[in-house]
Amino acid sequence: MKIKVLTMGTLYMITNQFETEIEFNHIPKVIDVINYMIKMYPKIKDQIINQGKLIDNVSILLNGREYRYLSDGINTPLKDGDIVAIVPPAGGGLIFN
Repeated sequence: MKIKVLTMGTLYMITNQFETEIEFNHIPKVIDVINYMIKMYPKIKDQIINQGKLIDNVSILLNGREYRYLSDGINTPLKDGDIVAIVPPAGGGLIFN
């Protein structure tokens, strides 16, 4: 089963890629994707987790729907071809002179 993961903002700077494809041998849940990405890119954890919980303003989208609005939330099972987007909080910016 293949799942596509999109990493945006500061996460893109950590992974150096916008899109990652993960293959699972079981039916994964949204949380499995998050854990996989943290295992592959440990610096992601500081961007999306604080005190063992997802930061409130982190958006995790499954096929464009925020995980908080899914029936099983972060434990929603995924299907082959699903797209999970991880969007960290946005803030600040760059000033170009």
